[in-house]
Amino acid sequence: MTFSIVIPVYNAEKYIKECIESVDAMVIPEGSSLEVLLVENGSADESGQICDACSEKDSKYRSLHFGKIGAYGARREGMKAAKGDYIFFADADDKMDALALVKVLGFLERRDEADFPDIILHNAAGIETPDKRMFDFSAGFEAGRIYKEAEKAQFYEIMCLNDSLNALWNKVISRGLARQIVEGDAGRGINDDENNGDGADHIGGKQFNHGEDLLQTAELIDKATSIVYLDEILYYYRDNAQGLTGSFHKEFLENQVDAWKSFDEYADKWTGDRFTKKIAERKTLTCTIAVKSLVYSMLGTGEKKRELTRIMDDPFYKEYALKALPQWAPEEDTYVHEIMTGDGAFEKLCSLGRSYKTKAMVKKLLGRK
Repeated sequence: MTFSIVIPVYNAEKYIKECIESVDAMVIPEGSSLEVLLVENGSADESGQICDACSEKDSKYRSLHFGKIGAYGARREGMKAAKGDYIFFADADDKMDALALVKVLGFLERRDEADFPDIILHNAAGIETPDKRMFDFSAGFEAGRIYKEAEKAQFYEIMCLNDSLNALWNKVISRGLARQIVEGDAGRGINDDENNGDGADHIGGKQFNHGEDLLQTAELIDKATSIVYLDEILYYYRDNAQGLTGSFHKEFLENQVDAWKSFDEYADKWTGDRFTKKIAERKTLTCTIAVKSLVYSMLGTGEKKRELTRIMDDPFYKEYALKALPQWAPEEDTYVHEIMTGDGAFEKLCSLGRSYKTKAMVKKLLGRK
């Protein structure tokens, strides 16, 4: 059996070597093979050169360059190029488990080929806490059970209720499902060759970096004919404050609005209006994260004020920002949301931003001594 790993790479020179080292440490089962697609998409650092050097040194690596097509586009191109019977996904600042291929193949070998699932959902852990499962799927899924078309309601419900299924890096998908997704793109005129490398993305001509996991996972689960939960930690996630999800990006809210618009269509198809309120709470969290990332950024006070004004004037923000958060929202998000919904929110958020930047600069200066 052939396995593929798709790794989007963008300004990842700080961590990409650790990711590659974890892939090199993976045990490739006898009779199997592995290809690794490093999909570099317009990095401004040395990431592209690292990918090229890796592919020149080891034939299992393929270094692909597409310009600034965004994380969504990079994963899409990876799916298009992958030759594996099953495809893993990884981020360039995370790590793979050494026995990931062995455990997936071991599961598959206990089944008839006709009963191979389209999606193998697995667990993950933080790099700093490698033995602690990030997700509690025990209440939702029976490990090792194949959930077929008529039994996917549990997956639809979890997709609507929380973000535990959002990430692509805790899923392995069949080549057949990947082909179905790619062929669907071609049929809609998405992801065609004329867009490659010109800075255009695969969603309305935009670079799509935020909310793309939600959007792509929803499509995968919608189209999969069968899904299984493998109760194994096969992936190690880095909580990276400098990554795409850990710092302020001007396009964050716009990308998220597009993702939620598409997700609403899936949710309506799956469950009607059953989870409209819960989805609205998640949209409120999206608004809160947009504000939090701005407030806790190192932008200057003037720019923070301009960006905060722009965010608060957004129709999506006006509709959802002041509503209730999900009960599972992180404590820091809850704190920012309380300021957002109180009197004098704008000035208090600006004050918090100034205070944070001052403390961060002092901390940095002390760290140099």
